[in-house]
Amino acid sequence: MGVGGIDRTLMPVAGNPIADVGGHDDTVTCRQQTERHRYPTGLRPKRLALTRPELREQIMPTLNPYLSFKNNARSAMEFYQSILGGDLEVSTFGEYEGMVQDPNENDLVMHSQLTTPEGFVLMGADTPTGMEYREPAGISVSLSGDDEPQLERYWNGLVEGGSVTMPFDVPPWGGRFGMLRDKFGIDWMVAYSPAS
Repeated sequence: MGVGGIDRTLMPVAGNPIADVGGHDDTVTCRQQTERHRYPTGLRPKRLALTRPELREQIMPTLNPYLSFKNNARSAMEFYQSILGGDLEVSTFGEYEGMVQDPNENDLVMHSQLTTPEGFVLMGADTPTGMEYREPAGISVSLSGDDEPQLERYWNGLVEGGSVTMPFDVPPWGGRFGMLRDKFGIDWMVAYSPAS
């Protein structure tokens, strides 16, 4: 029996690398093990095809920023948590055998996820030896909404130690808008639009 007393007689879901499981013995496939390394905190939900269609669980797709850092992901994610609030989960390469070539990199962040009360989800990781690191370019993380004081707090926190690209001010189209690069080299856009 599975969670909530549901019969866990499962059928494989074609094309879903998380939910390729066996029959009654719930055999875990190699692809599922690989996905656990990519999502070590268990935050990626499973989509299971149960024998009874009315019990089938459907998970909506999500789109989230995933930030790459050379070796300071933990500091960056803790910085973002101090500004945005929420819960931060961090997994290191050292928690999983054979994930890094250099034992000195065991404490590097393999995966981190910040989930805020507002529903923001921000992910990040370090780049170990053997993987190419490229500084972020051509992309920004955008914060927007109709709560001006809250957005101004975000702006003031993110710009600390960073640089202003465009001041958080009134643009020609109204509201407020600004662009900055934080102290970790990540570009942000903050946009306030009054509720209509």
